[in-house]
Amino acid sequence: MRSPDGELEGFDSWYEAYPRKKAPGDAQKAWRQTAAERPPVATMLAALQRQIAEWKQQGRPIDRVSYPASYLRGKEWADEPDKPLAATTPYRRLG
Repeated sequence: MRSPDGELEGFDSWYEAYPRKKAPGDAQKAWRQTAAERPPVATMLAALQRQIAEWKQQGRPIDRVSYPASYLRGKEWADEPDKPLAATTPYRRLG
């Protein structure tokens, strides 16, 4: 999947780690399109690993994870970690 000019450098390792394998050609196109704004591949992989752990903890089914190209175009690598849900206080009647 590498191009001679290096446009796809790092794509293979990122795509291999991405949990939803859909539309690889579109993912390659998005990889090229986001090259100027993407962080280094190591940073992308670290963000993805953190997000995968969150998705598993949330029990998010694979079909609720963005397609790879959408993830890239949406700059989802920069998403802040989800905050844990606050413990709820039991309802108490006032008065």
